[in-house]
Amino acid sequence: MLKLKNMNMKKSLRIVIVSEEGGQFFYYKRTIEELLKSGHSISFLIGKREDRERVLQALNKLKRAHPDFEAGQAIYAHSFLNMALVKRQFATYRHLLRSLGSSRFYTRRVIIYLPYFLRFSVRHNLFYINSFIKSGIFGKWLEYVEEKIPPDKNIITQLRDLHTDVLITSTGDLSSSSPEIDYLKSAKAIGIPSVLSVMGWDHLYIKVSIQMMPDVLLVWNKIQAEDAEKNHGVPRNNIKVVGAAFFDQWFDARKPSLREEFCACNDLDPKKPILTYLSSSGIFGEEIEHLKKIYKAVEGLGIQLVVRPYPSDMKKRIYKRRDRFYKSPESAGIIKLVPLRASRPNTEADAQLFYDTIYHSFAYIGIGNTGMIDGLLIGRPGITLLDDHYDEIQSKSPHFRHLLLAGALHTAKDVESLRRIIKDLQIGKDSLESKRRDFIKEYLRPMGIKFPVAQLIADEIENLPK
Repeated sequence: MLKLKNMNMKKSLRIVIVSEEGGQFFYYKRTIEELLKSGHSISFLIGKREDRERVLQALNKLKRAHPDFEAGQAIYAHSFLNMALVKRQFATYRHLLRSLGSSRFYTRRVIIYLPYFLRFSVRHNLFYINSFIKSGIFGKWLEYVEEKIPPDKNIITQLRDLHTDVLITSTGDLSSSSPEIDYLKSAKAIGIPSVLSVMGWDHLYIKVSIQMMPDVLLVWNKIQAEDAEKNHGVPRNNIKVVGAAFFDQWFDARKPSLREEFCACNDLDPKKPILTYLSSSGIFGEEIEHLKKIYKAVEGLGIQLVVRPYPSDMKKRIYKRRDRFYKSPESAGIIKLVPLRASRPNTEADAQLFYDTIYHSFAYIGIGNTGMIDGLLIGRPGITLLDDHYDEIQSKSPHFRHLLLAGALHTAKDVESLRRIIKDLQIGKDSLESKRRDFIKEYLRPMGIKFPVAQLIADEIENLPK
């Protein structure tokens, strides 16, 4: 139950939020607005300068509306000739080795961040090096190294200059290079309460290890809470279940654009049914062969196949090959790109376009990215075609398996079964609506479907022991 706020009884806090990437601002935005409305002041520190520039317009807009909000530059610590970075990269790799068992796909992604002279040995497990890395002895050594690395003096000075009452950070990334760990360490050294927020559904499972214990870890649901305790060693008393804040926007009353207007703007026929394909990040390749299977499943059904490009500029070669396929004669007349250039649903215009695309589709389909959850919240059935080639990021993926086990997605094992599912959904034959509601309730808003997660997070921050 949400706590009633009494402005006369609560102290105004100076809150510092640290993020490696500027884009994470949009994950925090609603929580920041809740805290500002309650009279607190916030400094949002971004690690990468270029990312700060990318979100500068949104940051300035919030600052104009709330003078108690400011954005600044986070500090990267460079102590002990980057010994801290090497240690943390090994800790992440060790965590994934221990928690993912026989699955090697996700652990191999971390190897490129290890010291170059060890990558070959680790990749091929020479002299059983991975067994040693997994061992308790190596784990103890990593803890010893972390203890010996002092907190960064410049970060401590910055936190003091900002008169910080509470520090908020998020789980970092695969490279373990995020400044957030050093800010947690520095806050702990000078007695500033700290909050670590789990932003993504996959972070705890395939991306990070929690290497510096916060005073409070905010997780989406009981599943993440159990994993944080079991695989990351976070004491259960330090874990608070709040839900997934980024999806709050889809719980708002949102009016879709008229179908005729949406179709006219995106070169679509309003009289023909639309199926949207949510492309993935490219971690498993170009996806063209997978898309061709979907292509075959809709053949002759009069369906317009809309492709939503993945919003990233990382794997440029893969995305260029995809783009050439989308524009090739082979796909002409069937595939439409919406939008023409990839974008995240961060701004109001981009969010509306994403909403309209899913809303005006009778269903959506994907291999398995976060957009599959967005689609559920917009109220359309989701489909996934289980593909042996993508087994590591589908059936064997710890986070995507939650969706599969919940029965919240229609799953096809081959082109023929996919075609049957698509034909059923075209005529409104959908048996999974109640399971989708259950998934949303248990996985995304476990504290109550009507309670905005941003408000719950703000309450947890205000109620931290000072």
